[in-house]
Amino acid sequence: MDKKFVIDGATLECDYGSDKSTLKVIKFHGIIVKGKNQANVSDNKADENIFSFKNCKKAGVCKPVIEMKWLKGKSNFSLNGEALLMEDCIISCTQGGVIKIKNCGQD
Repeated sequence: MDKKFVIDGATLECDYGSDKSTLKVIKFHGIIVKGKNQANVSDNKADENIFSFKNCKKAGVCKPVIEMKWLKGKSNFSLNGEALLMEDCIISCTQGGVIKIKNCGQD
């Protein structure tokens, strides 16, 4: 099965978080899918693209701190010079949690 591209509104899950969150792709990278901005691996900023997962198993209140880009992006395609964000990409929070894409936003 082909992996899907991730778009604005995708559902995110953190293995340290108590609830899901939503990816916000505020920057237009040049492609619209189903009326929404397509994401790339640089859509990784806390409180801009990635929001709280309510409670954190390690820190209590979840306040994501992200210091890297999403991993496993589709590097043979790029948006604004960055790999496309795919539904199997992951990113780590400095608290130790791993954030995954639960739903790419296209369903």
